[in-house]
Amino acid sequence: MDALDSANVWETTYCRAVVQENIFIIPSKLPVYGDYLYKYQAASGHIFGPVALLCMQGHKIHSAEVQKLITYFEQYLIAMQLSDDMHDWEEDLARGHISTAVVQLLKDYNKKNKKKEVHLENDIDELRQIFWFTTIPTLAKKALTHTQQSRDALYSMKSIKDVAPLEQFILIPENSIREVLRNHQQSVQFLKNFI
Repeated sequence: MDALDSANVWETTYCRAVVQENIFIIPSKLPVYGDYLYKYQAASGHIFGPVALLCMQGHKIHSAEVQKLITYFEQYLIAMQLSDDMHDWEEDLARGHISTAVVQLLKDYNKKNKKKEVHLENDIDELRQIFWFTTIPTLAKKALTHTQQSRDALYSMKSIKDVAPLEQFILIPENSIREVLRNHQQSVQFLKNFI
């Protein structure tokens, strides 16, 4: 619970930007999500019940089996959060929330522009283009790495005989991300035909 509260405080403190009159002021220092554990910790309340069930079956809290279950949830929740951030980036940007997707977009945007602000109306077409063609592949690759790590942890557990129900949770962000990547690749191919 301390990690969950800490992650929420960190996000509130470091992942906000000023938005005034359709101008998003780019902070001099963007939040560093690192290994994305903050994204997991903010949603980590989901693991308490399943961990308690394993402990009731006789597994110790620090046992390999419990740690694999935690890794399954950790990696799945990171992928889910990355997927959500990819889908919500415009709304997040408009309200000054610097999500994982907004951080990556601003980094990609600053490779072309050295601006200290984004005009949310005038710059939106350029932002969409950068997001679609540059940011999506980067974020999708990271998210799919987390879905695979979640699946690896799940399949390595000995106490779960039928992993299919838990794998369904992994498939939610994974299928969403793969669909975004398919659309991205079709768009790239479509544009190549006109260049």
